[in-house]
Amino acid sequence: MKFSDLKIGETFQLDSESYRKTGPLLASKLEGGGQKPMRRSQAVTLIDAPSTGSPSEEKALPLKSSLDAYHTKLEALLAETLNDEQLNSLRKPLHILRQQLHRNLNLD
Repeated sequence: MKFSDLKIGETFQLDSESYRKTGPLLASKLEGGGQKPMRRSQAVTLIDAPSTGSPSEEKALPLKSSLDAYHTKLEALLAETLNDEQLNSLRKPLHILRQQLHRNLNLD
């Protein structure tokens, strides 16, 4: 399957790493964060099938993807201003906050 065939929010595997499509040409790493620019023609392996859930679940997917993209951009901005030790000390608390936000918004 090509990257361009994925819908935003779908998860896929590339080079033994798991990602979520967050934009037409962007993906976010599921573990550890970070964005990766993608080629439309990049071959990927779909991890989860397209949603067959309720309409409310389908509406939540763009919100979850947007929050994940926000988290990734926040981490990138912090990486520009903090040293490695400071950034590493914030990664886990930021990840926990993202998980809590997803739970509070029933996005899990």
